[in-house]
Amino acid sequence: MGGGDSIFKMVVTISKLLGTIPDEIGYLYNLKRLFIGKNELTGSIPLTIFNISSLEWLVMNDNKLEGSLPREIGNLTVLQLLHLSDNDLTGVIPYEVGNLKFTDIAFSRNNFSGSIPIGHGLPNLIEILLSGNYINGILLASISNLSKLESLELDGNELAGSIPESLGDLRQLESHNLHSNSFTSDLSLITPLANSKNLRRLILSFNPPNTMLPKSIGNLSSLELFRAAGCKLKGHLPNEVWNLRNLSILDLDGNDSTGIVPAIISSLENLQRLSLGKNRISGPFPIVLCELPKLGMLSLSQNQMWGNIPSSTATIPSSLWNLKDILKMNLIVFQFLQWFSTVRNWKPQGCNTSGFF
Repeated sequence: MGGGDSIFKMVVTISKLLGTIPDEIGYLYNLKRLFIGKNELTGSIPLTIFNISSLEWLVMNDNKLEGSLPREIGNLTVLQLLHLSDNDLTGVIPYEVGNLKFTDIAFSRNNFSGSIPIGHGLPNLIEILLSGNYINGILLASISNLSKLESLELDGNELAGSIPESLGDLRQLESHNLHSNSFTSDLSLITPLANSKNLRRLILSFNPPNTMLPKSIGNLSSLELFRAAGCKLKGHLPNEVWNLRNLSILDLDGNDSTGIVPAIISSLENLQRLSLGKNRISGPFPIVLCELPKLGMLSLSQNQMWGNIPSSTATIPSSLWNLKDILKMNLIVFQFLQWFSTVRNWKPQGCNTSGFF
């Protein structure tokens, strides 16, 4: 690479490059953007990279890099974008990361541990992608200082404690994923999240708050996807959840929720996936579900629903077949299994019900 100090941008992606990153890469003193993602590079990140003080974008995702992220990352004072996802990197994310001026941090699916280094910098941060690591400790309330943050993806880690209500101060937040951690919050954060007018995705599944879903969920009017499966939610599902007109996916599987599926659910015209299985939902089969024009997946299994559905296939509610986009329907362990056993092999012409029973 000698004599290449005038190179400003290097892109070598999806080229199946093998071997290690050479130390000589540090001689590219004027390099601003380095893209070497989606290869099969191995070994550690050479320290010489952190001598390239002009570097603005560093993309090394989807390789087989290992070792730690050196503290020398702090030398890259103009670095805006750092993508290291899908490698085998280990160790603590250095504190110096929290004092830089990133717009994007993508470290997902590595083996990083320790806490989230927020620090006193990161004023321009738009995305934090740390899914699938071993990040632990608590989520600090000071994360609300990241006023430009749009995406916070922390799923599949070991975070615990309460979810700070200060997340509601992130007015630009669009996607918030805390799936599969050990948070024990009472979901009081949902109330201040109404301040995030652009929030489209909220994923809280497989945390153990063991509480009721608050009525304030109805204030998240821009929400398109809400998942809170396996959260030990108890009590009646608030009617306010059925007022989320923009919802396309609602997943509340595996909780301890009670109540019925009300007729007002028919107003969720954008709903494509509805999962309420493994709860204690009662009442008859909600025929109003047949009025949802985009519904493609329905799971109501293992509840306490009942109904006097006649054994004659001729009297199946014809509106059920209005669900033209249905791909999967799971109604197992209702109290009318005997009726389903008589029609399990029956399928009317023109009904798109792949995987129906």
